[in-house]
Amino acid sequence: MGAELNIESDDAYRPACRLSELTGESLTDVVIKALSNALEAELEPQQRTRDIEARVEHAFIGAGNPRPYPGTSQFRYQLDVRRKWLR
Repeated sequence: MGAELNIESDDAYRPACRLSELTGESLTDVVIKALSNALEAELEPQQRTRDIEARVEHAFIGAGNPRPYPGTSQFRYQLDVRRKWLR
């Protein structure tokens, strides 16, 4: 048997039980899905930011531009480009 999770809060237990009844899934499956969805929602913006930064860097360097050194105007320009992509 795996690790245990005790739900001692009625505010957490009631909606989990209700969702379990509505979906026909076990209480364990309902909790696993809810936690997985919440974790994915938290990680998605971070992953999207990393993907955008990687694409910007790849496009910048792929165009024959050298990797800029921190503190140079070219480095600041690249940061500005990244910020615009992230908006």
